[in-house]
Amino acid sequence: SRVEFEVDPPHDRDLGDVGHNLGAGMTGGEVFVYDAGIRVPAMVNAELVDAHRLSGEHQLLLEQGLRLRELVERHAAFTGSAVAQAILQDWHGALHRFWRVAPKADVARIENQHEGTLAARG
Repeated sequence: SRVEFEVDPPHDRDLGDVGHNLGAGMTGGEVFVYDAGIRVPAMVNAELVDAHRLSGEHQLLLEQGLRLRELVERHAAFTGSAVAQAILQDWHGALHRFWRVAPKADVARIENQHEGTLAARG
């Protein structure tokens, strides 16, 4: 798997490989991992973190996709990264290859915040 973007701290944008036990020790935030295959679920501890694709029409997924695009755009602007630029050129296709990984406590908190709202009906 390649291309990792983590937000809310420490704002890591690592365009390299990721290893097993991805997300171990996460106490908050989220990590976006570009993975054209299905390797990410096997690389996380499902008891501690949630991993899902950024595809679908749910409002939360749309918001996460917008945050990710902004991160990729900033990375491309600051570094001139050919990988980031290629992702942006095929954004619609690339978006469905990203996984979002977050601690389960954060996932539950966000879902509870949106319970009963328009976002929850997604």
